[in-house]
Amino acid sequence: MSQNKVSLRKRPLLTAFLLFGFGIIFAEKINTPFGIILILVFTLFLSLFLINAKARKPFFMVLSMLVFILGMATYINFNTLPKGHVSYLLKSPNPQRYIRGIIKSAPIYTWQRWGKRRCRFLFKATSYKQGNLWLRVKGLSEVEIEDNEIDYYYGDDIVVFGIVKSPPGFTKKNSFSYAKYLKAKGIYTFISIKNDDNIAVAEKESKFSIKRPIYNIRRGIERRFKLYLPYPDNTLISAMLVASRYSVPKQLRELFVKTGTVHILSVSGLHVAIISVILFFLLKAFYLSRKASSAIIIIFLAIYVVIAQERAPILRASIMITTYLLSYILDRDFDIYTALSLAGIIILLINPMQIFGAGFILSFSCIFSLVYLTPKLEALFAHRLKKSASPVARRYLSRILQHIKRLLFASTAVFIGVWPITAIYFKIISPVSIVANIFIIPLLGIILSLSMALACIPIFLKPIAFIFAYLLHGLLVVVLKVLTLLASVPFAYFYISDIPLYMIALYYLFVYIVVRLLLDRNMM
Repeated sequence: MSQNKVSLRKRPLLTAFLLFGFGIIFAEKINTPFGIILILVFTLFLSLFLINAKARKPFFMVLSMLVFILGMATYINFNTLPKGHVSYLLKSPNPQRYIRGIIKSAPIYTWQRWGKRRCRFLFKATSYKQGNLWLRVKGLSEVEIEDNEIDYYYGDDIVVFGIVKSPPGFTKKNSFSYAKYLKAKGIYTFISIKNDDNIAVAEKESKFSIKRPIYNIRRGIERRFKLYLPYPDNTLISAMLVASRYSVPKQLRELFVKTGTVHILSVSGLHVAIISVILFFLLKAFYLSRKASSAIIIIFLAIYVVIAQERAPILRASIMITTYLLSYILDRDFDIYTALSLAGIIILLINPMQIFGAGFILSFSCIFSLVYLTPKLEALFAHRLKKSASPVARRYLSRILQHIKRLLFASTAVFIGVWPITAIYFKIISPVSIVANIFIIPLLGIILSLSMALACIPIFLKPIAFIFAYLLHGLLVVVLKVLTLLASVPFAYFYISDIPLYMIALYYLFVYIVVRLLLDRNMM
């Protein structure tokens, strides 16, 4: 089956992914009672048994409707709050509460300008104090300690005394709503705590959790980078390897945004793919078979997803790579569109609100553009090359130029596919990203290799660790200088206002027509 021809009929999982996603979007627009949805699901599921399987069209139509309705049901179920949810405390006239619960994320520590350290983490409430009684409660909240000195850990069972309030809404500077961002994670409350005196640790670890030691590994890696690398190098490397972007200086984040390389600062599918390749070659050096190496990489990816805080792009890439490795282990064919669809369905089943997030949309559209458009651009270029270049020139075309050509096509394909999405979410278009990514992607592989080595070097081999740190510093200096130069080029980037959705639709329709009428002919 050709990877370049996207056939919904031959890829049922792709069809299911699209229908499931449209069901979620439809449910967000239309307020439908959950009871009616359950009746529809039961009716359609029963119809599948009543329809003759040989009647393919009616069977396919009913099955498609069932997947669509299941998408609606998933959205409604995720956004239906159970009885005794912590958000009901917002209705209380007394906002200050004693609440007991468990820390459910790796705490994030940031330094404020006035010298105080702030701490944030997710908090799963289990009970709250009402008079002299402790009443059961459930649900996630985000906790912020304004003046923090004590370190906390995932899994700690704590009692907090703070103000329960709604998360902040839209900011004055832009249209970003923190409340909407937290709601997409199933979080409706924000607990503000003055200092550590208002927190008591009931148990250092409520019960065994596999995530706790993994988060401790993450914290150890961050500390090691702070030990060996100067600021802001340590923040950049932590962002690239373990998705800790909170300490990256604002001016550096803006530089990566302007050049269209901000995906480098957050662990994305590209990072996961590069790290998997690095690990594969390391295992190959120990003479492990390919199937054994594949099994080890699958286990590593499961751990790495937790280290990088289970973000949508990381989940997508890890599921796709795992699907590819399993297909090799089981001697099955691999189809990238099917793997992409499987990853999307799994992510949306876990959290259907991801479909409205920039990370989910950019991640999937980026991979689709890369897989779908890159071969077509390569075919168009090859067609022209046959007409213009001499046989001798084609024969001795260097490998370096071939590599640059592939990067150019890939970078161009991604830009064509995702610039409208970045314009909608970030109000910026960066044409210079085509050139910037050609430069930075090869260096990212070297940076990640050195970062992994630095994270694994034993403490008693400090001189070797400092050598790796020195090399990393030199590479980061080069990266930042080149990006600064590219950002200064005229029309490298420009900010825009809102783009009407119909114009975005017309643009993608135009791209589709061009691909079918021009590029597809060059592949025949």
